[in-house]
Amino acid sequence: MLAWLSEYSGALQVVLSALTAVVWLAYLQLLLTNLRHQRRPVLLINTGAGRGLRQSCFLSNLGMEPIYVMDVAIRVEAGDRVAVAAITDVEPEHTSDDTDALRATNQGPLESGAIQNLGTFDTLIRRALGRDSGIGIEEVDRFDLVAIFAVAARNKICASRRGFSIDPDHPRLMVPESVRARQVTGWRRRRALNRWLEARRQGRAADGELP
Repeated sequence: MLAWLSEYSGALQVVLSALTAVVWLAYLQLLLTNLRHQRRPVLLINTGAGRGLRQSCFLSNLGMEPIYVMDVAIRVEAGDRVAVAAITDVEPEHTSDDTDALRATNQGPLESGAIQNLGTFDTLIRRALGRDSGIGIEEVDRFDLVAIFAVAARNKICASRRGFSIDPDHPRLMVPESVRARQVTGWRRRRALNRWLEARRQGRAADGELP
């Protein structure tokens, strides 16, 4: 046995070195995967502080890195009719000349663990309906909220999206369509986000679709 080990010691050393390298590479891959998951941006769209459509809508940054909220939009459906509005800025009637500029907009930085109140859902829906949509709030079947944000450390734009359905038997009640908001991070979706933001920058009206 000793003679065999002595004869093949060189080959055994190569095999052991290769196995050690494989183990370390697997360990490194596991560390990188965990780090990637930990640094993944997560922006929640939650409800609270009220009942039904009078609940407040909150943005919660659960990612490890700060983000910058660039735009917030809502898409409302009533049968085959659709209304879309950007709700990035607070309604003019809710501000005054001496209002702090940071309080007059939903745009801005959001630290890790921070929460931002967008207002009540019925207020957000009414902003989408406006005066010319011809849709009453009692006719709304469902709506989607999208928050677009930038992640400085990754130099990219992402978004969070969540849908809500209105209870047909209780028009003032709503039901989230998912446990939590869906994170939009794929490169194709990010291209759609950039196109939508560019259209907004140029003042073009939304076409009924959100990114």
